[in-house]
Amino acid sequence: LGFVEANEKEALIRNAVALINLSKNESFSLVIMEAWSLEVPVIVSSDCPVTAGHCRKSHGGITVSQNKEFVKSLEFLCRRPDIRDQLARNGKRYVEENYNWESVLTRLILGVG
Repeated sequence: LGFVEANEKEALIRNAVALINLSKNESFSLVIMEAWSLEVPVIVSSDCPVTAGHCRKSHGGITVSQNKEFVKSLEFLCRRPDIRDQLARNGKRYVEENYNWESVLTRLILGVG
C-alpha cells in the first residue's frame, strides 16, 4: 500500500488477523507495539533477536524461521481465534506494563529495569 494516513494504518492493523514483521534487522519495532496496543498479535522472524525476544517475553505472537512455519502460523491464527485473542491480550499487557510513560522514563533517566 505504501504510505497511508495514521487513521487508515490503525484501521488496517486493527482489522488484521496478525501483524507480520519478518525483518531480521530490527532494533525496535514501533509497528509491533502499535499492533499489540490495538490487541493484534504478531508474527515475526525468529532470526531477529529483538522482535523474537519481545514475542517470547510478551507471549504476544509467533516466531517463524521458514516459509512453511509462516503459513502454518497464519493458518493456525485463522483457525483458532481464541488463541489469537489471547496472544493479542498478552501483547497489549506487555506494552502497557513496559512502555508506559513512567517505565520508559525510569529506564532512560535512571538506567533501571
